[in-house]
This record gives sequence, structure tokens and C-alpha cells, in this order.
Amino acid sequence: EEAMLVKGRMIPLLDDRKTGIAEISFSQNSWYPFLSLDSRKVDPKDKNKRQRDLEEEGLIHVHEVSLAVLFFLIKSGKMIPTSAMCSMMAMAELRKRSLLTQTSWAALL
Repeated sequence: EEAMLVKGRMIPLLDDRKTGIAEISFSQNSWYPFLSLDSRKVDPKDKNKRQRDLEEEGLIHVHEVSLAVLFFLIKSGKMIPTSAMCSMMAMAELRKRSLLTQTSWAALL
């Protein structure tokens, strides 16, 4: 919904789906990162698409970047820690599923 993707397989990135990741220190709110595989972008003209919540509109931005740019953003500190952590977990999951090759992974390091 927030990323405006549909019809993908949602792969949990945490081993324990009961605990989640704390939103911020001293908070009881938690969230659960997922990797969406085989999804497609929602057609902006689709009248049946799920709308983002009002507080999300204008706050959530989806960026498509290459793996090299993603890794640069992580290593340069230009990405917030939770996003960097989710990106690294997603890359590890892609490697586990042989969707990210050892060669492309090694080129980032």
C-alpha cells in the first residue's frame, strides 16, 4: 500500500514475526520489514487502487536506485539506519534466493 505495489509475494525479513523492530527508543510501537517479490507498480489511473492514509500522503517517497547507488547511500550515511538495515536484510534475502549473484554482491564491497 505505502509503496504503491500490488500482486507480489511478501517475504518477511525477520526470523521472529512476533517481536518486530522498535519504532523508536522507549516506544511500544514496532514494525515488520518485508521484501516484495514479483510485484508491480499500481497504475495511477486505477480507480480501485488502495489509497495511502492521509498522514502518509506526501511523506512516503519510493526511489528506484541501482545496487551500487543503494550501497553508496548506506556507506555514506545518507540513509537512515532503519532503511539501511532493511536494505541489507533484503539484499541478504535476495542472495539466499539466488536473485542477487555473488559477483554483483562482491562488486559492492
